[in-house]
Amino acid sequence: MTAWTRWTLWSVLLSQETLADERRLDCKDVPGWTDNEGYSCHEYANRSWCTEDGAEGFGWQQTWGGFEERWREGFTAQAACCACGGGQVQSIAGLWQVLQGPCTVDTEGCLLSPNYPQNYSNNQRCTIIVNQTLAQPIRVVDWDVEYWFDFLLINGRLFSGTLQPLNQTPNGSMHWVSDEDTTGTGWKLCPGNGTSSEAVIGSTTSSSERSTTPVASSTTTEVTESTSSSSSSSSSTPLPTSSPSAPSACKDVEGWMDAAEFSCNEYAQEQWCTVEKHPGPHWEALWGPIEDYWNFGFSAFDACCACGGGQNASISVLWMVQSGPCTMVDGCILSPNYPSNYSNNQRCTIAVNQSLARPFQVVDFDTERNYDRLTVNGRSYSGRKKPSGVVPFTAIGWESDEDLTARG
Repeated sequence: MTAWTRWTLWSVLLSQETLADERRLDCKDVPGWTDNEGYSCHEYANRSWCTEDGAEGFGWQQTWGGFEERWREGFTAQAACCACGGGQVQSIAGLWQVLQGPCTVDTEGCLLSPNYPQNYSNNQRCTIIVNQTLAQPIRVVDWDVEYWFDFLLINGRLFSGTLQPLNQTPNGSMHWVSDEDTTGTGWKLCPGNGTSSEAVIGSTTSSSERSTTPVASSTTTEVTESTSSSSSSSSSTPLPTSSPSAPSACKDVEGWMDAAEFSCNEYAQEQWCTVEKHPGPHWEALWGPIEDYWNFGFSAFDACCACGGGQNASISVLWMVQSGPCTMVDGCILSPNYPSNYSNNQRCTIAVNQSLARPFQVVDFDTERNYDRLTVNGRSYSGRKKPSGVVPFTAIGWESDEDLTARG
């Protein structure tokens, strides 16, 4: 290497370090932020959990998942902490900026999924920082995302399949995740209200067909390992698409499927249940109880209008215990037997009035990590991971296993 080459390389490195130093001087952590397990920006920095370019640091364990799984109050560490590439930096030009990953912003200021308008790839992640001083509702120009497994996280809510972030005003940061399987053309999101006249809203589905005979699977499977987007019946007998006796003011829990990947629509079509919460005429006894197919915090009796559940609009308060030994005191939800320990093998479903929904204030949270879980908006909370600030937009589920218990 010549002296000139060494000098040029040294100059480039020095310039990069100077820019990084200037950025650090200009940067302040989001005041008071901690992730949903209670860890602060200071701890992320001291424990080397992240790098200044937004990547996972050498102290971060792969078994913990991605930073987006610890999203809280509008931010992950990547967006909230200077040490992780985020913080309150005043250099964001426009509404949003891609901090990490292959998402892009076009010349119109619209945010694009990787490779748009071609299909995005498997196993991709993006972190997008939002300039909150310019934040405004999102206009959806295009949306085609595999249901459940590929999702965009905005304001603590997962958007996938046919659920699109129309008119959402993003707060703090946004996150895109695709899994190792099916892909779609993705999305184009622009600042401004409404859906563009050119919008094409689709949903990528699995190509594999499902048998109409349920096969029970473990209810301790993590929510992030759950179902694909669609299933098709092998029955040749035409059946009604909805239960004629289901309450007209009722809506199925959005996106719910049981542990064997069957939806509320299929329960209605196959007449597997009745609105009186009994097995229907086509439910086979050898399949076991309907409750054994409990998933995402619900059985069909809790999630589906045709089975006597669903989100009934007649709830006059924020929430109501629909089933199980959970209780309500002074408008607060309590785990079974609180403040004493809950028991083993308990389940609760709490119906939510979406029109009154507001962020959780967590007064106390003490559960066995990974095994005793509160399910909110399809995400599981346990151990130190608590749903602080989460706004419930669908019914809430509680599940304890057969082993250790805690205060709840």
